[in-house]
Amino acid sequence: MLKELLDKGNQPLVTIEENRHTRTNQQNERLWGYLYKQIGDHLGYSQDEMHTLMKYKFLRSERIVDGQSVEVIKSTKKLTVQEMSDYQEKIATWAGQMGWINND
Repeated sequence: MLKELLDKGNQPLVTIEENRHTRTNQQNERLWGYLYKQIGDHLGYSQDEMHTLMKYKFLRSERIVDGQSVEVIKSTKKLTVQEMSDYQEKIATWAGQMGWINND
């Protein structure tokens, strides 16, 4: 792609950013392709419903905005590798309490 830009006389812009060690593709695949799917099937929820429920259950916090308490739900896209690992462990443990058997 860079060669194509240069061949056309364009000047590419290169941006260098710090790696924030966000979740891995493998973690994301496990979350959506295994945990949300299998647990959702067990409990009768879609993957999207599981995503919403699990974020609310495990990624919710409160912040004070203009003197009032507001619930905030963190995006899974912004989780670090360790945070995503912890999040998935909490989901699996919770689902086990609901009778789901982890075959991972």
